[in-house]
Amino acid sequence: MASTQVSLTDLPPEILLLIGEMVDGNAVILQFMLTSKMLYDLLLPRLYRAMSLQTNKACNGAMNVFLKYPDRCQHILMLALYPNSIPGAWPRKTLPAVLSERWLALRITCLFALRLVNLRSFVWDGEDYPADELWIVLKGMCPQLTSVSCTTRQREIPAGCSLFNFDNLTEFGMHVSIGGPVTIGIGRGPLPQELLDMLILRCPNLVALTLRLFESAHTLTELDRVMRSYFPELRSVCMEIFVCRSDPLRCQPLSAALSTFLSTHPNLSHVSILPYILQADATANLLSDREWPSIVDSTAPLPNLWSFVGVWELFSQFHHAANRLQALNLTGAPVVESTAEKVYLRLQALPELKSLDIRLSSPALFEGIVVACPRLVHLRVIISSTFGQQKTAKSIVRAVQQLPRLRSFALLKKPRTLVEQSMLRFALVLLARNVGIEELNLGWLDWKLGIRIKDGMYTVTRDENGQRHLDVRERGIGLWNHGSFDRRFRMKLEQKLPRVYKNRRIVHLTL
Repeated sequence: MASTQVSLTDLPPEILLLIGEMVDGNAVILQFMLTSKMLYDLLLPRLYRAMSLQTNKACNGAMNVFLKYPDRCQHILMLALYPNSIPGAWPRKTLPAVLSERWLALRITCLFALRLVNLRSFVWDGEDYPADELWIVLKGMCPQLTSVSCTTRQREIPAGCSLFNFDNLTEFGMHVSIGGPVTIGIGRGPLPQELLDMLILRCPNLVALTLRLFESAHTLTELDRVMRSYFPELRSVCMEIFVCRSDPLRCQPLSAALSTFLSTHPNLSHVSILPYILQADATANLLSDREWPSIVDSTAPLPNLWSFVGVWELFSQFHHAANRLQALNLTGAPVVESTAEKVYLRLQALPELKSLDIRLSSPALFEGIVVACPRLVHLRVIISSTFGQQKTAKSIVRAVQQLPRLRSFALLKKPRTLVEQSMLRFALVLLARNVGIEELNLGWLDWKLGIRIKDGMYTVTRDENGQRHLDVRERGIGLWNHGSFDRRFRMKLEQKLPRVYKNRRIVHLTL
């Protein structure tokens, strides 16, 4: 019997919409849309549903599109703007032109806000606070807006800002991130009372709360009001905690309030406690377990906790949060050899752990992590020290083989030399030994400059015949720090070990 081929346009609209929901990435959705007029009209709302504009070029381009097609604004459910964001992870020859944030805010206020009738989530991440008119229009013209987040690099939080006039928010986030050394001085002003009143009095149904304000020019004693409040629907909280060895009394007030806050919210599913270490206190990251402030009541069970972000010293205080934890991020500070055994034992007590992000002081600690978490599906490791011996690289490849369920793996470390170019070779060996890995990310870091010297993304795909292919994208600095490169290509991926690795005289595996 001859098989009949069904055109994509012959499928019912419900099936096409379901396919659009399952597709990841606007580029793939756009390819579907360009196949026919019917698919274009059907999937157009899906294309504009979530708009994340992370560069000045993206912000400018989107504003021009909305100016030409203003009716498309009604499809936007989530809008995130990142004007003048920090340049890419590696140096560029020319920095992007500065975008006027006031112009961007007024563009949305005057032209598009009236059409953002279905907007539910808004994110602003810029150098300064946007004009008050933006918040006023969003509050008045977007009746479904329930999630607001604002990140700025200005230390002064303006009193009377219309950002604090929202009602009935379910998600609120505020982050002051100046990106430089901060000194805690005398005469810091109090937090605006409007912020506290909005959270406590007018947003009783908060589901997610993020407050990272330690780099602001304000005292945070007023946060005690928020920490002693009760939000019955709260499921996610992200806070900072001050760590200063030279003046530990500064840690106690907010730490005690945070402990009470966690105890009164047993239904939390995600907790992020990030230590803010005063730049002048160089020994703060060397605190022992007993010197870190207590933030968790020993009787607080938190039975629904499935995700934690922070450092080991704080996570070790969550004695009863082990049964359902699935995602753990301990990249806030490196795990050192003196505490490695404690970390291994704690990880072994997490039976449901599927995703782990961890920072290690030495590659010698890697195998212990793998042995303690044999059921990992996602693993991201940052190694603070440099290493380049072939023996060490091979030990990492062998250790990853002990994770049969692993699907994505990321390794970030400091390169041994500026001309180290073994990233693709190491990726081929790792994928040949671990056929279950579908996504691999490798990064060479410069800790002093805070940039990536080289970054590689390797994605395993299969064609219609089952042949494995590797989609490669590598970016970074050229040899001897001359220029930069960005290359993409696809290659066949053999399950057997590449031939060049069978003879050590042909090529040496350096990592």
